Amino acid sequence: MYKTITLELATGEDQDFPFLACGTTSIRYKMIFGKELFGEITSIVGSLDAATLAKITAASQKAAEAGQDEVKLDELDPDTLKAFLAIAGSGKLDTVSKMAYIMNRQAEKAEMNKLNLDTYLDWLEQFETLTFLTHALDFISLYMDNREGTSALKKSPAPSIVK
Repeated sequence: MYKTITLELATGEDQDFPFLACGTTSIRYKMIFGKELFGEITSIVGSLDAATLAKITAASQKAAEAGQDEVKLDELDPDTLKAFLAIAGSGKLDTVSKMAYIMNRQAEKAEMNKLNLDTYLDWLEQFETLTFLTHALDFISLYMDNREGTSALKKSPAPSIVK
């Protein structure tokens, strides 16, 4: 899946960046960062209760409906702001930026064999600190949507024998 996302640069300007989630995203993530991407995402989502996740999702949808490129943290009510900060508090916010790095480099057709922790840090320095927090659901959704199949079942599923 391919998507262009507008991110805030350290200079305060906004810039569009391409992102591509594909079959090699998780493999490249593990090769460079030494962790399973799906496990890291599961850890982020698992650290949030249903109410917190619902607040984050609603705020993201509201921003999109208003034509905003990202959720504006300074415009959120205190409870919704706490919900977004729960992602940062999960200790896994760097997972989001690392995933974004892999997907951006794939979209830009960078030389993948040259990616490493140093090139990630160099890439990361161009962004405003909280831009990956405000776009966390965008990146997670892009990766997860790539994992969903698009083909229809040819046969109906077998009836369950477990009651």
